[in-house]
Amino acid sequence: MIPDALSDWLQKLHPRTRKIGKNILESAVYRAISMAASFITVPILLHWLGQAEYGVWLTMQAVIGWFLIFDLGLGNGLRNKLAEALAANNPQLARRYVSSAYVIITGISLAMLVLYGIAQWFIDWKVVFNAPEINDSELRRTMNLVFLFFCVQFVFQLIKMIWLADQRPALTTLVNALGTLFSLVAVFLASKLLPANLEIVAWIIGGGNLLLLVIANFTGFRGKYKSFRPSVKLASWDEMRKLTNLGLRFFILQGAALIVFATDNMIITQMIGPEEVPAYQIAFKYFNLVMVFFTLITVPYWSAYTEAFQKKDHAWIRSTVRSLMRIWAVSLAVVMIMFVSAPVIYRLWVGPELQIPTMLSAVFAIWVALSAGLAIYGNFLSGVGKIQLSVYHAIFVSIINIPLSILLAGPLGLGSTGVILASVIGLIPRAIFQPIQYHLIIKGKARGIWNR
Repeated sequence: MIPDALSDWLQKLHPRTRKIGKNILESAVYRAISMAASFITVPILLHWLGQAEYGVWLTMQAVIGWFLIFDLGLGNGLRNKLAEALAANNPQLARRYVSSAYVIITGISLAMLVLYGIAQWFIDWKVVFNAPEINDSELRRTMNLVFLFFCVQFVFQLIKMIWLADQRPALTTLVNALGTLFSLVAVFLASKLLPANLEIVAWIIGGGNLLLLVIANFTGFRGKYKSFRPSVKLASWDEMRKLTNLGLRFFILQGAALIVFATDNMIITQMIGPEEVPAYQIAFKYFNLVMVFFTLITVPYWSAYTEAFQKKDHAWIRSTVRSLMRIWAVSLAVVMIMFVSAPVIYRLWVGPELQIPTMLSAVFAIWVALSAGLAIYGNFLSGVGKIQLSVYHAIFVSIINIPLSILLAGPLGLGSTGVILASVIGLIPRAIFQPIQYHLIIKGKARGIWNR
């Protein structure tokens, strides 16, 4: 009786909504596996490497994250343009977009690798990571290895944008889940059999994730996406121009996000010490659980909004946003429960030796609540390409975030809490203009900057 009723209800849903729902359910399972594996890996790495060396590893990952900006927003540009081509049922155009994106990203990746290969000889990594107690050659070899893996992944990760454009985000979470499971098993075995070493961690995590992406590309372009298989001959200057014109606006948005988050560990490392990074990151991982699962729900709508907007299905968009706002209201209650129970969870997770300030947890809770609500409007605006106002806000945040983080963390004495507080302050303008812009666009009243 219940399965029949559920089946009847699902059949009444819009086909686009059913497809999204299926992906959300699959993604939720994969993400739960990924988060569980990641949470278990944290204390293993913390106790194997030690607090200071683990802090260096986290900061190293953050530094590598800075280089994500060099895709010039082409990944998200490909996502939108490919979704438009699919909505128009134009596989030839779709393949030209895919080929053009792979050619550009491969060129950028090779350029980064060459420039880094030269620059790394002039960098004192002990100073960068504020880690005088760690062997210099170990730091250098680890950083070189991490960057090499990153540059190769930089190209192969484009398959994820193809999945997203095709409204199949569950595949991205599946690959991520397999990567974290592999890392968990490998890190556990290494911690039992080998001495603590950052280079080993780089091989395990970087190498494992790269292998999965290579397999995903190989199987994808020999299977469902055979008609999209990239070819240098099909790379088109016209499609490259379209990708870069849209991509550069996403590039600015990504740059702001990297400045806000990828610099946090470095600011804490330099101003307080790398031993403070684990507490910040553990609080982030804990509260970010809400954002992770909320993102699972909202991200599939990005390309669905692109399709719906192209087909002028505004009624579906309005209904979807209302439903997502109700889910966001529920998430606020979850955040409050997480904040109250945080001290107990921290002790069970990493033990009593790592102290995490209550104020740090409180500000992270506020940050998550704001970010989740804004994800609803941000995904719509990104999906329909109306992001110019968000670009201006991103430039503003890029300018103020680092000095504000330093001011709050150092002179004002808030420590790591000040770093995330600066991010919260930066979100406030978005919380004002993005809901307004959404309503203007959906009512057909957006003009000027509100419609760009």
